[in-house]
Amino acid sequence: MSRKYSESLSKYLKRSDDLKSVNYIAKEFLELMRQKCENCMKYRIECALQPHCENRKYINVLIDLQVKPGDLPAFCYTQHKRNIENYLKGKPYIVEVEDSKLYLMDFLELLGEKKLAKKSPDKICDALELKFSRKDEKFFFQIEPNKSFIYIYEGRLNKIDFETGIVTLNLQNEFPIDESELQDVLNILESFYDLNLLINVEMLGWWYLEFKFDDPKRIKNVNKKIEETRNALLKHSSHVYYYNIKKALHLLIDLKTPNHLNWKKIQYPISRILKIFNIVNELLRE
Repeated sequence: MSRKYSESLSKYLKRSDDLKSVNYIAKEFLELMRQKCENCMKYRIECALQPHCENRKYINVLIDLQVKPGDLPAFCYTQHKRNIENYLKGKPYIVEVEDSKLYLMDFLELLGEKKLAKKSPDKICDALELKFSRKDEKFFFQIEPNKSFIYIYEGRLNKIDFETGIVTLNLQNEFPIDESELQDVLNILESFYDLNLLINVEMLGWWYLEFKFDDPKRIKNVNKKIEETRNALLKHSSHVYYYNIKKALHLLIDLKTPNHLNWKKIQYPISRILKIFNIVNELLRE
């Protein structure tokens, strides 16, 4: 029953104005999960190797709810941090790191930068920029002062939210919270893939990503490849066009933004944006 009606419940929670019912569901859910956590942590090997909640997603939910560190299931959070530490150090890790969350102070500690925890956001950004750029020449970032630090490191997109004190690693199923954050993500990916991107604002909540290729003739079977690219992009975007001006190829892809009136229904996860850039990049590298 839980799988059969989970989507219906999710839709209900999104649209419901009945706070009494929503609060009841929230209390019951948290109590049931508390019991599930306790049962999981009774068997520590099982909790460490095969947690009862898929990929420790419940820990991520609790952190997103800004639950105090002391109120988290302690042993599970210890395993969560250890898994992410191995991921950051390039060691084998057990649970997939995808949209994985940590408190900023714990993230800095895992990086060996615990002293930065008491520093201002701009000092933290400066220190991390220096640290990451030394290890990865394809490190790119965007800063919203005192708000966020979004960066790509070793090919994965990450976000530090200074307002909540939460770090999200390997962004995939998260959504841009506003157009400013979406712009930051697009700028980072443009630099990472070394593309020529222009953003055209069509109307409220509707942009066109315009990619320009100055020398399309160097692409083998260019007409065939462009059509294949267009078909691939149409799986991730409603409208895709291309045209030539002064020998340059222009590829236009529509993208809805958080300001769109129907954003809740059509919102684009980061993974979808990443896929668009991957497809465009494959065309350029042919």
